[in-house]
Amino acid sequence: MEDSDVLRRLLKIEAEAAALVKDAAAEASKRIAEAEKQNRRRYDDAYSAEAAALEEKYRADIAAVKSAYQRQLDDFTGSLNVMQVNNERFSQLFESLLFENAGGEEKKEPIKKTAKAEAPLFAPAYEAGREQ
Repeated sequence: MEDSDVLRRLLKIEAEAAALVKDAAAEASKRIAEAEKQNRRRYDDAYSAEAAALEEKYRADIAAVKSAYQRQLDDFTGSLNVMQVNNERFSQLFESLLFENAGGEEKKEPIKKTAKAEAPLFAPAYEAGREQ
């Protein structure tokens, strides 16, 4: 074999090696792209599932808070409905305050505490029930 034949043979082998490297690089890029695609799909699925679970938990928490708020509001409304009003005592206090201020008196006297024997203006039902 002559030197030129050897050189041609080596160049041919080098060209084949370059083609193999090029094909291998293309195959690696293809596999990497496919793996990225699968990983992205798995990530999106996991993200969507987690987001849906968190959204559901958020909606359940909001419903629980609304329910608790409504229950507290109903309890408060119920306590107002059972509260007894002492109209006579309220009228006396109102008249005393109205006529005291209408008389032109600048001096304000503190409201005196009433004895326990007198009924308060608003007596909660449990207090009214104990006194009866």
